[in-house]
Amino acid sequence: MSDFLVFGVPAMVLVTLLVELLKKFNLVQGNWAIVASLGLGVLFSVLNYLIVLVPGFEIWYGVVIGGIMVGLMASGLYDGSSAVVKKLKS
Repeated sequence: MSDFLVFGVPAMVLVTLLVELLKKFNLVQGNWAIVASLGLGVLFSVLNYLIVLVPGFEIWYGVVIGGIMVGLMASGLYDGSSAVVKKLKS
């Protein structure tokens, strides 16, 4: 399951970053962060499956995920260079 990728980004990293973003805005706290993590994990799993079922969905999904990653990088929550270095070391 460690190879579950969402357009080249490990889903676990993406879910963790999005939950941290929710925490920064005080949208989730305590045990609700676990619920948010589970919900986001299921959401990305379903969306990855929809790529197979719905023609053209992959393009829009890629645009949205790319936008999310650019936003997370710009906000300082995600440092792409350190993630690449860690991936290369493993």
